[in-house]
Amino acid sequence: MARGSTGFDVVLKTNTGTVGAPAWTEAGSQRDVSFSPTRNTIDVSSKEGLFGQHRIGMHNETCSLSALFIPTDAGFLNLLAADRAGEEIQVMRADANGNIEWAYAIITGMPQDFPYEAEATLSCELLINSHDGSDPWTAV
Repeated sequence: MARGSTGFDVVLKTNTGTVGAPAWTEAGSQRDVSFSPTRNTIDVSSKEGLFGQHRIGMHNETCSLSALFIPTDAGFLNLLAADRAGEEIQVMRADANGNIEWAYAIITGMPQDFPYEAEATLSCELLINSHDGSDPWTAV
């Protein structure tokens, strides 16, 4: 029987090197992150039938970070630069049992809230990205 998990610790890293010689630098982190795997469907229905017929299509996974902690200005600027340039980042996640894995991701949204008399918050929406169509997660 599988044991329950108390959640994930997630770290976001940006490439502060070059494409040929990447240097992955921690930009921010968060606990209690939501990962949402989904499957697209392919409609293979016939015009002669009354009901739709479908097949399983591509798998996708999104990640929502609602209160990202970024300890340095450099981390914020690196994450912002990756978002604006459409560059991939790395997502590392570790569960309570010490299992660690990473994947590439694309930033699909990065809402920023700067209220007048409260703490600034940064959220991040990610799309996990597979380079070759296989499972994008790699165990460390």
